[in-house]
Amino acid sequence: MKLAPRKNTVGNAYRVTIGDNATGVAVGEHIHQQVAPHEPCAEADRQQVKMLLADLDGTLAQASRLLSPYEARMATFHVQLLHQELLKTEPDGRPSADILMMAGTWLLSRTPGLTAVLLRMLLAASTTAVMARAGEQVVNWVESRAASYEAGGFHLNLVELRQVLTTFFNLSELRTLCFDMAIAFEDLYGEGKVDKARELVAYCVRHGRVPELAARCRDLRPQAFAGNE
Repeated sequence: MKLAPRKNTVGNAYRVTIGDNATGVAVGEHIHQQVAPHEPCAEADRQQVKMLLADLDGTLAQASRLLSPYEARMATFHVQLLHQELLKTEPDGRPSADILMMAGTWLLSRTPGLTAVLLRMLLAASTTAVMARAGEQVVNWVESRAASYEAGGFHLNLVELRQVLTTFFNLSELRTLCFDMAIAFEDLYGEGKVDKARELVAYCVRHGRVPELAARCRDLRPQAFAGNE
């Protein structure tokens, strides 16, 4: 921001040029102000969470036909609570850990038809970033509740699978793994290895490919599973 003083009969006047992302600017003498730009990463997370919630809404509309009227109403109510907390617009934008855990627990326990899409949302990097503002308690809850996944009669631990990907694979190897599974690596949300690993697991949850991912990881990194034999 450039200030050019200009004299007049009242005092100093200023011609001001403000940067594209500046907000909340005050101009005048003896004013000390820090100009904060918008946070594009936070906004990107919010838009991604909106998309994940839209997927949840669509799945709920289909699953409601298999629920009793009471269960359908309660499921809708708890999904609305997730909307409310994950898309808060207050200045601090901090969701309630208690409400998130209550709504998520009810949905995971009472609506098995929503489990896959719920897990995808809970494990997504964008949702994790939002929920982290509610505190460590809700992050730990997500890991404990989203850990177990059943597919094809096998119980798999999603958290451990994600940890295998982040610990035993580098970013280039994750890219190769995605190529071999015909999954678009660049379409996975996030930038670093941790984000890509989390989103790869979430993608496989959504598309019913967790057993395939686990099998490939076991073949490529058998040492990661040695303690589970």
